[in-house]
Order: sequence, then structure tokens, then C-alpha cells
Amino acid sequence: MDKHINKIGVQSTEVNSESIFFNPEVDSSDTVAVVSAGIVVVGTILTAFASFVNPGVVLISFGTLAPVLWPDPEEDPKKIWSQFMKHGEDLLNQTISTAVKEIALAHLNGFKDVLTYYERAFNDWKRNPSANTARLVSQRFENAHFNFVSNMPQLQLPTYDTLLLSCYTEAANLHLNLLHQGVQFADQWNADQPHSPMLKSSGTYYDELLVYIEKYINYCTKTYHKGLNHLKESEKITWDAYNTYRREMTLIVLDLVATFPFYDIRRFPRGVELELTREVYTSLDPPGLNAGPIPEIDFSYLEDHLTRPPGLFTWLSDIELYTESVAEGDYLSGIRESKYYTGNQFFTMKNIYGNTNRLSKQLITLLPGEFITHLSINRGFQTIAGINKLYSLIQKIVFTTFKNDNEYQKNFNVNNQNEPQETTNYPNDYGGSNSQKFKHNLSHFPLIIHKLEFAEYFHSIFALGWTHNSVNSQNLISESVSTQIPLVKAYEVTNNSVIRGPGFTGGDLIELRDKCSIKCKASSLKKYAISLFYAANNAIAVSIDVGDSGAGVLLQPTFSRKGNNNFTIQDLNYKDFQYHTLLVDIELPESEEIHIHLKREDDYEEGVILLIDKLEFKPIDENYTNEMNLEKAKKAVNVLFINATNALKMDVTDYHIDQVANLVECISDDLYAKEKIKLLHAIKFAKQLSQARNLLSDPNFNNLNAENSWTANTGVTIIEGDPLYKGRAIQLSAARDENFPTYLYQKIDESLLKPYTRYQLRGFVEGSQDLELDLVRYGATDIVMNVPGDLEILSYSAPINPCEEIETRLDTTCGALDRCKQSNYVNSAADVRPDQVNGDPHAFSFHIDTGTTDNNRNLGIWIIFKIATPDGYATFGNLELIELGPLSGEALAQVQRKEQKWGKNTTQKREEAAKLYAAAKQTINQLFADSQGTKLRFDTEFSNILSADKLVYKIRDVYSEVLSVIPGLNYDLFMELENRIQNAIDLYDARNTVTNGEFRNGLANWMASSNTEVRQIQDTSVLVLSSWNAQVAQSLNVKPNHGYVLRVTAKKEGIGNGYVTILDCANHIDTLTFSSCDSDSNTSSNELAAYVTKTLEIFPDTDQIRIEIGETEGTFYVESVDLIQMED
Repeated sequence: MDKHINKIGVQSTEVNSESIFFNPEVDSSDTVAVVSAGIVVVGTILTAFASFVNPGVVLISFGTLAPVLWPDPEEDPKKIWSQFMKHGEDLLNQTISTAVKEIALAHLNGFKDVLTYYERAFNDWKRNPSANTARLVSQRFENAHFNFVSNMPQLQLPTYDTLLLSCYTEAANLHLNLLHQGVQFADQWNADQPHSPMLKSSGTYYDELLVYIEKYINYCTKTYHKGLNHLKESEKITWDAYNTYRREMTLIVLDLVATFPFYDIRRFPRGVELELTREVYTSLDPPGLNAGPIPEIDFSYLEDHLTRPPGLFTWLSDIELYTESVAEGDYLSGIRESKYYTGNQFFTMKNIYGNTNRLSKQLITLLPGEFITHLSINRGFQTIAGINKLYSLIQKIVFTTFKNDNEYQKNFNVNNQNEPQETTNYPNDYGGSNSQKFKHNLSHFPLIIHKLEFAEYFHSIFALGWTHNSVNSQNLISESVSTQIPLVKAYEVTNNSVIRGPGFTGGDLIELRDKCSIKCKASSLKKYAISLFYAANNAIAVSIDVGDSGAGVLLQPTFSRKGNNNFTIQDLNYKDFQYHTLLVDIELPESEEIHIHLKREDDYEEGVILLIDKLEFKPIDENYTNEMNLEKAKKAVNVLFINATNALKMDVTDYHIDQVANLVECISDDLYAKEKIKLLHAIKFAKQLSQARNLLSDPNFNNLNAENSWTANTGVTIIEGDPLYKGRAIQLSAARDENFPTYLYQKIDESLLKPYTRYQLRGFVEGSQDLELDLVRYGATDIVMNVPGDLEILSYSAPINPCEEIETRLDTTCGALDRCKQSNYVNSAADVRPDQVNGDPHAFSFHIDTGTTDNNRNLGIWIIFKIATPDGYATFGNLELIELGPLSGEALAQVQRKEQKWGKNTTQKREEAAKLYAAAKQTINQLFADSQGTKLRFDTEFSNILSADKLVYKIRDVYSEVLSVIPGLNYDLFMELENRIQNAIDLYDARNTVTNGEFRNGLANWMASSNTEVRQIQDTSVLVLSSWNAQVAQSLNVKPNHGYVLRVTAKKEGIGNGYVTILDCANHIDTLTFSSCDSDSNTSSNELAAYVTKTLEIFPDTDQIRIEIGETEGTFYVESVDLIQMED
């Protein structure tokens, strides 16, 4: 016995009655017209989308929809719209004022007028394309569009929005269909009237189309829920009234709204097959159950027992019907449904309703592909005191099934004493349409049997569930248009993750918490691009296996609200869902079931939501490829610029622009010549903007080592023709060792920089090992980039003669690289949003901040790339340094602290260098006989010069710590002193008659025996003789009768003597002798090296002399030999 029935006493009386129940779409004769019209519109649109394979043909002509929405244009053109309004009033038990009705009807009829005028002009233009017809159709199109924009708000007045929702939705569909044609044809109209100014382009109308798709979807969905919630919260609301609104507004509004996204002609240029997986329920049977003396049944009880919670889409495989006997005869007492998930008919689930342990049962079996489309239910009646007609016992059902365009009948009968007196048909055809596309299939047959308290009377209650006939039982994928398969048609999902849809998706959603599996079947062998339509509030990794192919994707967040107790699916808007397309196209075999498995790779966390609505399959063929190339290029070009301006987005990189340029180049010249030229102009403009904001000199590596360019050593090579780079790139080879790195550097002049500003260096690395990058201003920021060379590209190396060996080169024409065929990375790079550059290991971006600027100091920014290891390498390009903007907050405070610390360190270093500079300068001054440095003092020895030079080298920070070829803080001081040292050396060499007397060039210019050598001792070149027979000599030309001073700095170790002998052609001989016993008493000593200097004056009589160096035994060290002419 049903505990939810208010119990009353009854007596049995026999009555006869007959009533007609229409169908799941129609519950009373008053609603036939409006619900029929709504369903016909939806069916027409679904058919049109599925057959829209020719971009030159209109999707849906206004003439197709007009007879549905204005069926009696002569008698009453406002009739159907008035019925829509009356229907809204009946559903919500409210009234629209007469004034509001009249205004709304006037605007709706105005829509008809402007659409009619537009379509006439359009047809004239199609028949006779000319400037005049193009001008007229453009004007009438814009007039119609303006009419919708201006007057649609009159159908969404706050007080009447729920009552006018059906009218609004139908009008919104007309507007979207209009804009769809504008995107299709506006550019053609403009081309036919080239001299007409201020014409809107297809791109402009496309932007407006996207705006209104989103606007209409969100408004219609929110308003539907507003009306439904209003009913649920009303006092004394019956389940029947609530269900009627839900059913009929789903058929009129939500089903239509579910088609709105597919007006996006650039995403769906060749049509799409859609499926509506929502389930609608007939009104409560028997009708009027909650009226009169029959007690009212609890709302929640009926909702729980007659409708199904969200779940995977199911198909009926058979129905077992059980009977029981009462005095009036046998009747249907229980039902057992067997259902299966799509593609898994060998595993069925059982649902039991009523009592199935009774007399007998009958089985209604459905073959695969067979569906129940009609039911005729006959009831027997009981006579109950106080109730004239109560048809309570089901005694006969005729099931009409449909399979392969054929209809069949299957009957359920019981043994009854009286002939049934009531017949109810589910559903009768309406509006004269027998088209299967407008029909529904039985999906759910719940049955409630209850017994009245004080008599043996039973009551059968049910509300049948129906699903739309657009749902394909095999998940068949079209070979010609896109196929959208709702993921609720999976055969397996874990973790209870099916949830109610928001209303605009056409059905329920999968909340992917773990994994989900679905079967699909392709109608022919073909490649497909596969996409997910999803919503997520966090970045979530998902693995997708399609047959034997697999891929991992990182789905980016589409909305930010967290899934908490206050969050509902109704909070989501249309734009909270986005498409993610797999980078790799997948080939599906013909007529084979393909298993697709989706798995969430992170550990599910409450509140981190991933909702998946549909899988999309787009067939790949030449036409599709050409269309997608165009649409991808348009989209990629558009996102480069800030909305409606000619300004480049800050996060668009130079490399990204080059990749978009490649996409533009892939557009077919034959099919889309005008569009390609327009996009080429736009991408060239973007490149110009990128170059204008780039602070680097010669970013294209045209003139290495030229003034105002990059400085590089011999390990750097410029490369051209690399498939990953549209322009030139740079290649750094391995270093000999860390002391001799391969390097490339450039300084940004201070005059180009702004104070307290952040700058960003960006580029693209094909592959690298041990690539060091330093950005230097207030110290170096050392960055090491090890980027795997994992990009799959076709090898290509441009020959010296670009037209030779043409047959052996791949994808080239006389040296031209076909970038459309080179790699998935090149073509897919433009699909990556620019703000994802840091997520790509090949793209880098690093920032550096400036504090105060001083052009005199000219600190600038140094950008240094180097390889300092024998195994290192790098290839990179598209370098750019751009200004990001002024610093503020913590970044500003941080650079101020850094600059202050750097300033203190710099001051300290300069002070230390100043002291060393003063000491070295004083020593250097003592080398010269005058302040101008034109003459050395006579007693200046080479060792004095070396000693002064060592003082100079005590100055630190002469070169950059990062790269020794770059000047450091004290470079200018050092070079000033070092130039004076070099001047001293030059003067020294000039006055010394002996060539290479300091042995800086080894034994050059000396005649030497083999057992002599020059060694480096304490950074000084020293002649070493270690044998008595070692001999070194040099012949010199002198001026006879002039005096000379022979000065030798040397040291003797061990026994024996060392000597330097000078002789001329007249046999005059003079000798300087050195021994280990030499002391500083009679000589001037070189304290640094413990050498002694001895001098000898000579006056040669001839013009040639000879100097000989030798020793008797031990070791003789000679630092320098000078022969200096005496001054007059």
C-alpha cells in the first residue's frame, strides 16, 4: 500500500469515459500550436546544421521558418506569437498586460517585415551580383540587424521576462540566423561595391555573432530557471504543473538554445550533427489525479519515483509487464525495464516498478536499433463512490516501434471481464508531420501502484520518459560534417560523476573525477580532429586514449569559481565552457567500434571541477583543411591585437608573430586570395609593431660584429632556412674550455632606457645544452638553459646555390621552404595563447629592472649569451627586449634596494681602484723624463717597466665577471695606465739598439745554440744558459765614433762566470762579467728578481758590432740586454 496517499473510503460504481492524451510534447489542446511550432523549429535547425556542407549556401532561409512562426499571414499574422504569450501565462498562472502584449507583438511582426525585405534583396543579389544589388542587400541586412538589436530588449521586460521567454527565444534564433548569413556574405557584398564607404566586414559581423550567441544563451537559460524556481517555490504547486513547465519550456526554449552555439560559422564552417540527450516526461496519468476527491500525492515522492536522476544515457532493450487479478479483471501490476548504455547492449540494467511477483508476465523485446515511438494504453475502470470516472487499471498496451524506416506493433493484453473504456495515445502525431526527425523514443516507463484504504481498489500512476530522436544509438561519426557526441553516452563512468546540465548543453554532463569510457564508430576511413567541450576551475591533466592512439592534455581553467556548497551548475555561463582540440589528428577505421578512454591524471579534490559536455569529431579533408587554415589564421591574427585597436598585445612574442605568419601563408591562394592578402597586411603590420618596440640592435643578425650590432667570436654561426624560424637564427658551438667560451653579446644604451621600468628579454630556443644567459645592470642574473631538441621537424639545409639539387631536397621549391608541411609544432604554435610562453620549454622570457638612469654613466643593459663547456651548444632566435611598464610596489622597492647596494659596492671598488691607480701612476711617471711621456729616463730599465705594469694589474674589476672581453668598472683607469706602459715599452724598444733585447719574442733576432732557451720566470722572459758551450749572439749596426752604454740585467747561479761580450770589427773587446758573488755594493739591484744590472760605456770605431752571451759553467740568467746611444 502506498503510504503517501491520503486514505478515503470509497464504493464501487461503473462509469465510462474517453480522453485523449497527445504526446510528450503536447499535454493539452491549448498548447498544441506553440509546442508544435517550437519542435518544428528545432527539428528544422538540427536538419539544416547536419546538411550544411556548402559554405556558399544559406543555412536556413527565412522563408523556411516563416510558415512555422507566421502560419496565417493574411488572417492573423500575430496568431502564433499570441499563443506563445498565452502559453507562458498558463504555465506560470500570470497575466501579461494588454499594452505590453501589443508592443511585443508589434516588434515581432516588425522582425518579419525586415527579414522579408532582406531576403528579397538577398535573392536578387544571388541572381544578379552587382554593385546595386549588393548595396541594397547590405542596407537591408544592416537594417534588419539594427531592428533586432534595438527591439529585443522589449521582450525581456523584468516583470514579464518569464512569460515572454518563448517569444524571445524564437526571435533570438531568427537574429542569430541573420548574423550567420552576414558572416557568410558580407565580404562578398563589399567586394561587389568596392567604392561604398563604411561597410561592415564579415569579421565585424562575426564578432557581433559571438556576442549575441553568448548573450542569448545566458539570458534564455537563466530566465528558464527563474520560471522553474518560481513554480517550485509557489504554494500548493502540483508536480504536474511543475513538470509541464519543465517539459514544454525544454521543448520550446532549451532545445532551441542548445543549437545556438553552432551558429558560429567559423568554428563550424561545414555543419554539425547534434544530439539532444535530455529526457522529458509526460503529464501525470491519469489526468487530474490531484483534482477532486482523489487525494493529492506528495510532490517530492512523485519527482523521485517518476523521473530519473542524472546518469549515463540509456536505451530500452525489453520491457517485462506483470499482471494481477481483481474483481474487475486482470491489470498491469508491475514493470521490469531492461536498459543498456550506448554501445554496450550485452550488459543490461534492470529497473523494477510495482509488483512483479504476480500471476503472469509478457515480454516486449526491442532489437538493436528498434525504438518505441508510440504507445496506446487502454484502462479499465472502477466505480468508486463520489467519483464519476476513474480509469485506474491498465489492461492493454499497444507498442508501436520503429526500425529501419519501418513501423511494427507489439501488444500487451490481460484477461479482463469488461472491455477497456479509455484509450490514451502516447504520442499522437501533431501538426500533420510524420517525419521521424520530430519524434521521440520511449526511454522510461515508471509505474506506481497503490491501493485505496477501505476497498479493494488499485490505482496505476505513471509519467512516461522520452528522449529525442536525434540521439544516435551507435555514436556514429559523420564523414562530411562535424559530429558532437555527448559524453553522457559513455558506457562506463566511475565515482558517480554524472550531473544535471546547465540547460544550454542539451543534456547532462560528466564531472570527470576519475575515468570515463565511450564507444564510437566512424562511417568511413578518415582522419578526424578531436576536441573536448569542457569547463574547469583549475588546470587539470587528462589522458585520452583513442583506440591505439593516446595523448595527454592539460586543460586550462575556464572559470574561477570554486565548487563549494553554494555552487550550482546553474551558476555557469556559456563562456565558462571552451573547446580544447588535440594537437594530433587521429585516423579512425571504417565501421569499427573505437573505444575512447578519458582519465583524470590528478587526484580528485573536492571543489576542483572538470565538466565535460561533448566530444567533437571534425573530418579532415582538403576542403576542411583549407577552411580550417583560413579560420585558424584569422583567429590567430585577431588575437595579436588589443581589441578594436592597432596596438599589439604585450604578451605576443616575435616568434609567435612569425608562426602566425606561417599560418597565413598556408591559406589557399586559389580559394581565399582576398582573405589571404588582408591577413598578410595585418601580420606584416604586427611584425612592424614588434620590431618597433624591440630595443635590441640587429635582432635579425644581419651584421655581426658591426657597429651597433651583436659582438660574437668565431664559434657563432648565423643560420637560415631552419623550419622553426621564419628569419635568421643564431647557433653557438661548443667552447674549447671555460677560459675560451663561445659568446654573443650586446649592450643596450642608457639613452634607450627609462627609469624605474621593467624590461623583458624573450626568444625561442630550438635546443641547447649549457647555454648561459646573463642580463647585467646591477650585477649579473646568471641563467642556464638546457632545452631538449625534441621538436619533430623535417631536416633541411639551404644549399649555397638555392636552385641546385632541387630534386633531392624535401618540401622546397628552388630554395623556398614549405612551412605548412614542416612540423606539427610550427603549425600548432599559433594555437598556444601568447600568455603561455613560460609554459613552453622552448620559449623563454626573463625580466630586468632599471632604477635611476644616467646617460653620462651609461650603465645600460648587457645581454650576454655564452657556451663555456666542451659539450655545450645552442640554437635560438627571435630575440627581443621590450618595455613592460613602470615599476610599482614591491618591484619598485626591490630595485631601489638593489641599486643602493650596487652603488655602495661600486663606490667602494672605485675607492680601492683609485688608490691603486695613484700608486701605479706615480711609478709610471718615474719611468719618463718628461710629463708628456715622450722620453724615458736614461736609468729606466725594462724591469722598472715590468714592475710598474704589475702595479697596474693590481687594479680589479677591469673586465666583466661574466665575460672577460667586456669592459668592467675600472676599465678606463686600467687602459689609461696600460697605454702609458705600452708607450714606455715602445720608447724602450726604440732607444735599444739591440733587437728583442728583453727576449719577449723568445730567441728571435738572436743566433743561438741548441742548448739555450727562454723561460717565463715571474711573468718575465729570461734567457737561460746552463752549459759552458751554450752561446747566444747578435750583430748590430751602430754609428761609429758615437758613445753607447751597454746595460745588462742578469743573474749567475753556481760556480763559474757568466759574461756578455761586445766587440767591433777593429777587434776592440769589452766584457761584463757576472758571478754568484755579485753583490749590490757596486751594482744597482733589481729587488723583485734578485738580478743585478751592470753597465759598460763603449765607443765603437766601426759601424758594426757583435754582442755575445755565454758562461763558463753553472747557470746564467739574462733578463735584458740594452745598448743605448749616448745623448749629445
